[in-house]
Amino acid sequence: MKILNLDEFITEDRIIRIEAVDYLIPTDIPLMITVRLMDYSDKINDPESDNMKAMTDGVLTLYDLFKIKQPDLEFEKFVNLLSMEKFTSVINFIYADKTVAESRDIIEKIKTDQKKNIADTTGSSNST
Repeated sequence: MKILNLDEFITEDRIIRIEAVDYLIPTDIPLMITVRLMDYSDKINDPESDNMKAMTDGVLTLYDLFKIKQPDLEFEKFVNLLSMEKFTSVINFIYADKTVAESRDIIEKIKTDQKKNIADTTGSSNST
């Protein structure tokens, strides 16, 4: 019998220091937070997207990530800690993690395959 031990993939938490206070974030980021961060990244780079909504969603997602290890962290305190530069640095720090980068690559491949399948389906139904 094979056992897939997912616990062996979990590594130490990561530390983000803001204004001399250390905040922990898990290296093993929950799937939905990862997906939301990727969605933020896609939208913020899309010229047709509502960038204000994308920024708001990104900040809320980052707050949810910080709350995992700091459950008492207040939203107002969190947003007052962040400047645009700090926010971007934290996002880049998260994406520097190999697991997150690999997850992003997998999701991008799925999106590309879905678009290709839709194009193939549309093209084949138009040719009949």
